Amino acid sequence: MFSNGYYEGNNLTVIESSDSAGIIYVKYTKAYESRTEDPSDSSWTKSSYEYGGTTYTSCYRYSETAPDVGKWYAISYKNLTDDTISISGAYKYGGATSTETLDEAVSEFTIENGYFGTYSDCTRQ
Repeated sequence: MFSNGYYEGNNLTVIESSDSAGIIYVKYTKAYESRTEDPSDSSWTKSSYEYGGTTYTSCYRYSETAPDVGKWYAISYKNLTDDTISISGAYKYGGATSTETLDEAVSEFTIENGYFGTYSDCTRQ
């Protein structure tokens, strides 16, 4: 079970590309969803911002009914040591947010396909 308080998943699968790098795949059991209209439901969080004199509002939540639930996602890692790691969630503008199967995730979420452009460097505390 994977959980960070927002996203949750299971069926964790790791494909190593070296001793210090690889991609982690997880099947969502809880994921992000958003709407521009107010759903009048207390499970949603309302967020507003102003830009150019116009106020924009959206609502979001992390739920077990989000469109990505039951689908696969990937997280790339590199520079793994006993005390450090660099991680990147699968993202590219206009790209997939999830896939139906693990095989599709392995094929789609690759560095060569333009995903994993930005890594966060993490250090053990």
